[in-house]
Amino acid sequence: MRTRTDHNQPEQVQLYVQRTASECMNATADFVRGSWRTLLSYSLLFLLPVAVVQSRGVVWMIANLIEDTDGGMTGSLTVTLIMLVVGFWLVNALVWGMMQLHTTRNGGLNDLKWHEAWPVLRRTLWRMVPVIIIMTLVSAPLLSVYLVASVIMPFVALAYGVAVIPILLIAPIYLFEDSTGLIQAVRKAFKMGFNNLGTLFMTGITLLVLVNVLEFIVFIPWAVTLYLFGTLVSDPHALSAADEAGLLTKAGFSLTSTALCYCLYVAFCLVEITVGFVYGSATQARDDVSLIEDIHQFENL
Repeated sequence: MRTRTDHNQPEQVQLYVQRTASECMNATADFVRGSWRTLLSYSLLFLLPVAVVQSRGVVWMIANLIEDTDGGMTGSLTVTLIMLVVGFWLVNALVWGMMQLHTTRNGGLNDLKWHEAWPVLRRTLWRMVPVIIIMTLVSAPLLSVYLVASVIMPFVALAYGVAVIPILLIAPIYLFEDSTGLIQAVRKAFKMGFNNLGTLFMTGITLLVLVNVLEFIVFIPWAVTLYLFGTLVSDPHALSAADEAGLLTKAGFSLTSTALCYCLYVAFCLVEITVGFVYGSATQARDDVSLIEDIHQFENL
């Protein structure tokens, strides 16, 4: 039975423990429940600014679609894609930094101070740069094939998911195992990913359902403001941008677009946290030893 010595000191969830798919999900829930204040505050600090900028690209792109102007579409789509890559980089750096701190710090993330967190986050931000480049180069062709082929071959969606799953393991392997180089981490990620494909697939399906529920809750107000914004852009006589209703419509659409983008990154965080526990389980099963001592070395770098 789980015990808590103090309501402010939740039980620390161990990373390197063999777990089934459902146990990895439970570990993710325990991790988030025990550290949600810290995770929320740092996600707002790191991810909300990206969501704000990305939402501007979304608003710009929607306006171009409604007005059918090709000139601004390229720019708005470029901004959106760039911010998506930046956001994914920050999500990975934040999640793996928090999980390293949770694993090595006495008390986990409870009462975490900025001066304790920043050296670790700075290190993960820097080390994630080549990882993001590799992940983008590997996943972009797969995504292109998926977008083209899934229209005529729906089963391609499943094949794409299977191919992308191991890519997510590159980051924890490279960041948690200092002795592992980037190319070696890529090889190990695919080997570990396919060896644990069942666990990753089952957790992925469960997370997909939860993410869709989260996004749908935010999608409803976004869809309402999108309709009003479409009226504002397509029919200026029906809703003037200069009057109070027009200003509220523009502000509401910007706000709900920001919320939608931010929730997308929160969903990414949940996925990455679960991948982290799958990685810990697979590592423990493979090596039959914990890598906590190796992870402790990052404090001296």
